[in-house]
Amino acid sequence: MIMKKTLLLLAAACCLFVQAMATTYTVTVADFSFSPSTLTVHPGDVITWTWSSGSHTTTSTTLPTGAPTWDQAINATNTSYSYTAPSILGTYNYKCTPHAGMGMVGSFTVVSPTEVSSVQQAMFSMYPNPATTSVRLQLNGTGETSVFIADMSGRTVMHRQYTDATAIDIDTHQLTPGIYTVTTIQNGSVYRKELSIR
Repeated sequence: MIMKKTLLLLAAACCLFVQAMATTYTVTVADFSFSPSTLTVHPGDVITWTWSSGSHTTTSTTLPTGAPTWDQAINATNTSYSYTAPSILGTYNYKCTPHAGMGMVGSFTVVSPTEVSSVQQAMFSMYPNPATTSVRLQLNGTGETSVFIADMSGRTVMHRQYTDATAIDIDTHQLTPGIYTVTTIQNGSVYRKELSIR
């Protein structure tokens, strides 16, 4: 009986820890776009679509096998919808049903916080590394680019969006010394590098 109670308490503590580590990402639904249109998240993170204008939907299209689908109206009556990223890794594509033909589509990629080896290691350079107050990312392509910096626990501590940038300067003075993972998503591809902050 004591063993069963101990296991239940341990399971509850683990659930609370996972919830505390989760990050909520807001996707603004306005005009004929989702902003940001791409995200990289971890299992347990929450994606919340928030209405700004118009009458839209967030509707899943292609998902990893076994992932739960969704189809929710986002309008003046239903102003938000939240989806918790499952533990099934991969890319989750979605659309606004009435406006998909106008390019109103988006996606998020669920990655493991410790999974670096399966993501391409090239396609951007980063210097100086180790860094103290700033770091420059030199991209090998153009287009919409999302940059995420995550600490060793996998918690996203910084997220920025850029359009058609080939060089990005990031202020890192607010980061505490340690090891971080820098993830870039560009043209649907995910790239990672390790960053050391002194």
